Amino acid sequence: MSVLPGYKEGVSGGIIAGYNIGIDGNIPKEKVDACITAFKYLSSKEIQRKYFLIENIISGITSLYDDEEICENVPCETMKKIQPINRPSSKYYHFSDYVEKFENYVYQYLYGNEAVENVLEKIEDLTNIHRISFTKKDLNNELALIIFIFVVTFSFLMVGSLSLLFVKKYEKYFSYMSKDSWIILVCGLIILIIKIFDVDLIMVEEGKNFEICKLNNAFGAILLGLIYIEWGRRTVVQDIHIHVIAIYIDIFSTTLFYITTYGFRIYLPFYKMTENDEDILKMHTSSLSCSKSLESDNEKKSFVLKLRDYHNQSMKSSITNGYISGISSDINNHEKIYAIILINIY
Repeated sequence: MSVLPGYKEGVSGGIIAGYNIGIDGNIPKEKVDACITAFKYLSSKEIQRKYFLIENIISGITSLYDDEEICENVPCETMKKIQPINRPSSKYYHFSDYVEKFENYVYQYLYGNEAVENVLEKIEDLTNIHRISFTKKDLNNELALIIFIFVVTFSFLMVGSLSLLFVKKYEKYFSYMSKDSWIILVCGLIILIIKIFDVDLIMVEEGKNFEICKLNNAFGAILLGLIYIEWGRRTVVQDIHIHVIAIYIDIFSTTLFYITTYGFRIYLPFYKMTENDEDILKMHTSSLSCSKSLESDNEKKSFVLKLRDYHNQSMKSSITNGYISGISSDINNHEKIYAIILINIY
């Protein structure tokens, strides 16, 4: 016989077990002293030694293991080395059920043909909860990493987009609600993804234990029931399918609600900017046409003014040279031409 190894080196794995003795809280006060006397008697060294020798009931009084008569029946040196601890509790099993399963697996190796690796794996699976994790190098590592990156990226994107509420260019597109309301809305969507589910533990007999995200409201349960009504049998595989689809539906609906309510307002300034650019281009084209038309009119007017100046200069030059008779007729002709041109222009 040897001391059971504990979780840490130098610490034994002995567990305290036995009978529990207590006092009822409703006991009359006059009987309290009698109960104390009974406890002293039952826990005395003489009574402990007596029942150790008769019933082989292990005692917690370590000095008893120096008794030669007791040491003839039990290995006292081993009993002195035991470091007893309280019986461990578990939310998965009642202790007696766990011990029974543990013993059965050990006996499968000792008296059966079960390999030690399989037995150790079964013992570990009694309390081990299998999860999809990107920190473990297994088949689900890549899937867990993809889901983690998507959730974190989308959450940061939703939170980061709140900064646009304080950009002046976007203010008119979010005037539908106050800034506080938009912040509460987006944060609520993020919380909704998490709080809509409760974690439920599934204990599998002779298998891998796991946890599922269970819908905690009636609407989601009714929706899933209508979509997957043909999945009437309650098996582990079908439960996994249903809950995975529930997660996908929830993520999709939350994402769609965010895009239609908040995300499209981020795009509006870019859309409006494109329309404004087109209007500016049209205005620029129109202004070019108007300027060209004005330039053409100015050129026509400048030509008429030059013609008039030339006419006046010619007329003065003709008078100075003394050709009055011939020039008079030319003057009349020029004045007529000039009048006709002005009439056509104005």
